[in-house]
Amino acid sequence: MELEFSAKLTYVPKFNGNREAPAADRCTVIYRNPTPALKSRLLPKPELRFRYDSDGRVEGGETVITQDRKAIIDGMLIRIDGLSYKLDGETRHITDAKSLWDAPIIFDELIDELAEHFRAELEKKIDQKN
Repeated sequence: MELEFSAKLTYVPKFNGNREAPAADRCTVIYRNPTPALKSRLLPKPELRFRYDSDGRVEGGETVITQDRKAIIDGMLIRIDGLSYKLDGETRHITDAKSLWDAPIIFDELIDELAEHFRAELEKKIDQKN
């Protein structure tokens, strides 16, 4: 059996009405097609915490999962095309993870959207056919 894939995938963000803009004005995000190694590195492992009484019996516990959107974006993002902003009259282009993190806070919504999309890609399961 041979399966065919691309090393790079494309995503068109919803951020700021981007999908409703004319195709020539849309920004697009190019990102890595995840591998098991990338998934293992970027997705957090659950941390189990238990509480014990003075006799050493378990009283309860919790599962803690911390999400690191910076690690996911830095690990998955290859480039961003067609995204810029003006700061003090100077046009600045957002082309990669570093320029995205350095952009004004308004782009935090885009960061959240990309982190959510990338996380879904990392957790994606293939449909099994019988």
